[in-house]
Amino acid sequence: DPLALADRSRALIVLEDLSNHDNVGSVFRSAAALGGAGVGVLLSRRCCDPLYRKALRVSMGHALSVPFAMADDLPALMGDLEAMGYTTIALTPDPGSMTLDDSLEPGIQKPALCLGAEGPGLSDALLAAARQRVKIPMAEGVDSLNIAVAAAICMHRYLTPT
Repeated sequence: DPLALADRSRALIVLEDLSNHDNVGSVFRSAAALGGAGVGVLLSRRCCDPLYRKALRVSMGHALSVPFAMADDLPALMGDLEAMGYTTIALTPDPGSMTLDDSLEPGIQKPALCLGAEGPGLSDALLAAARQRVKIPMAEGVDSLNIAVAAAICMHRYLTPT
């Protein structure tokens, strides 16, 4: 149950429609390494299975220890997460987004980092439902990072235990 996972987590990684097993596995590995205990992963129903052998292998087995739940409607869930004290943060390369440095301080209480599939990114509905839109500044001429890399950068910023 997504809300039960959110209730027992101190931070969430929200994945919308990721279809690449390597990326999903890498996100789980980064969640374990950079977030530690209390970090959960919410996946849309269109995400690939984190327990599929390739995702599990890339996660170095952490998909077995990082708690996760599947959600039918991630955009609708954003309001519930906010009511539970989460700050919903949509990661997007959109030029109108605030930069990582301008976003909330890394000590926010309960971040929910939302990441979308490579190519389409997050849905318009999820972007509209999140409290913040945040981008990672990049060199001119580069439009985006691999989702696993972007996730790790943001997890380091918001989740690394002190």
